[in-house]
Amino acid sequence: MSQEQKEKIEQQQGDAVREANVTANMLPIQDETPPMPKRKARRRVVKQVNEADLEAISPRASYWPLALAFAIVVFLYGAIGNPIIMGIGTFLVVASAIGWALERR
Repeated sequence: MSQEQKEKIEQQQGDAVREANVTANMLPIQDETPPMPKRKARRRVVKQVNEADLEAISPRASYWPLALAFAIVVFLYGAIGNPIIMGIGTFLVVASAIGWALERR
């Protein structure tokens, strides 16, 4: 094969490749993903809240927390010094805890 024939074959192959590229670039692009559905606009709902009364949401005054603190002090003092005072402190702790739990609200 002569040099001219080789060049002619290479030119024909190059032309074929260029034509294939042009044809491929001209094809329309097909989107395979389905279109997204349109979202409906949501209406804003404004809830009206009544103002809370301060007396309704605040806890009532109680002496039970103070009684429980005093009972714990008596219990700890008895634990250090005297088992009889510790027994009195235990009774006071239990009584004040029950009193605080059963307090009417």
